Amino acid sequence: MRHKTVVVGMLPKLDTDPYFQVAKGGAEDAAKEIRRQSVVQAGAIQATAEAQIEFINILWRRRLA
Repeated sequence: MRHKTVVVGMLPKLDTDPYFQVAKGGAEDAAKEIRRQSVVQAGAIQATAEAQIEFINILWRRRLA
């Protein structure tokens, strides 16, 4: 039986926030551990809902949301 790869989309409030950079690293470590998962992170440079809408749409188009 062939297993599908799972892709997890992460949308931090700010892409440059150190907290979310560490969270992405942890998600990538977990993905390596289970071997069928990858992580995609997209984030705004402004901490506003309006700035995140574009990234929500990007993840949605890639079917990661």
